[in-house]
Amino acid sequence: MIVVRTLLCEDGVIGLNGWRYLLNSDDTLMKFIDKESAKTFLKTHDIDSDEIDLVDDSTGELENWINNS
Repeated sequence: MIVVRTLLCEDGVIGLNGWRYLLNSDDTLMKFIDKESAKTFLKTHDIDSDEIDLVDDSTGELENWINNS
């Protein structure tokens, strides 16, 4: 499964509070079946920061959202 994370906080500070993950409305971790599903979600919601990573939670494989979208 793919999770979406960033170090960017709402106040614009990068990395101060560690990783922040995309959550569902019930505060559970939002997981996507594959990278394409995660990218579609991000595009649909106009999320385009280069500070966002897509991470395979089983292998740890990492892909930057903007550089590979």
